Parts: sequence; C-alpha cells; structure tokens
Amino acid sequence: MDIQREKVLIANANQNFCSSTKEFLINHGFGVVIIAKDGVEALQLIEIELPHIAIIDVALPGMYGFEICDFVRRNKKLKDIKLILLASVYDKTRYKRMPTSIYGADDYIEIHHIPDQLISKINNLMGKEANFERPPIKAPVIEKKISSAEVTVKTQIDKLDKAHEDAKRLARIIISDIIFICEKF
Repeated sequence: MDIQREKVLIANANQNFCSSTKEFLINHGFGVVIIAKDGVEALQLIEIELPHIAIIDVALPGMYGFEICDFVRRNKKLKDIKLILLASVYDKTRYKRMPTSIYGADDYIEIHHIPDQLISKINNLMGKEANFERPPIKAPVIEKKISSAEVTVKTQIDKLDKAHEDAKRLARIIISDIIFICEKF
C-alpha cells in the first residue's frame, strides 16, 4: 500500500493531543491524518473519508468510542477500517493487562503508550512487520472539515460553559476507563 495514500483518523476532544499525534504520524510517513474532536464528527468522517485506521478515544463527547466501533462493525461499507481504541488510564502502574473486551475494535492503546507502541500497532493491523518503522518524510497535511449543516449535535454542546464541559469530560473518561479496563464478573 502506498504510504502517501494511507489515511489515519484521530478522534479525541483534546486538540493539543490530536495535533501532536498528527505530527508524530506524519513524521513516520503517513500521508493523510484527519482529526475529529467528538464522536459525532468522528463517525461522519469515517463514513466520508474511509480511513485505513481510526484511533478513537473511548470517552469522546457526543458518542462513546465503543458506540462508534459498534456502528462501524455493523456497516458493510466500513468493515475494512481498522479500529484502535484509545484509553486514558490515569494510574498506568495499576493496569497491566488487556481489557476483557475491546468492543469490536482491532486493538487498543493507552494514551501514555502512543510514542512507543502506536506505529507498531498500526503496522501490525496494516499487515506490515511489527518492527518496521516508516522513514520520516514530508507528507501533505490534510484536514477534512465538516460543514455546519453536517453537524447537528454540536449546537447544544457549544452553549455549555467550560467548567461544566470539563466536568462532563472527566466523568466520561473515568466511566469509560472503568468499563474498558475492568473484567466482567
């Protein structure tokens, strides 16, 4: 597969994280890196752009990463998209095991392992050798913006004040990490 044509979608509400991960991927030779800041936008971009790999935060606002995985796996048009769930585990020393389910995703990664594991995980999913590192190249930066007509859920979220939105985000992260990491009894 031509590196320049591989598309990666990053879905995370933290724009600094998205920007740094995008730069990291571009420095490893990925030609197209698309950013989504919430679950609704991520799902829309997956349907429009058909990325090869989607890195999806489990605690996205608007729609959980688990819900996106479920939708993608049920849609025959999207079945070949590889999905990596992104977990925001706070105490990385406590969780040293695979979750009992990755909810239809092909793999998962904890946010603190992006620098040391993301490229090998993508290579594995793309059928390349696990230790293959892409040579850094200058790749075009392409971000697909969705028109305001395509985003219907955003109007209510945008009206919330920052403190309330931060509290909701923290609650979503905690709940999604508990669901994602805990074993089912």
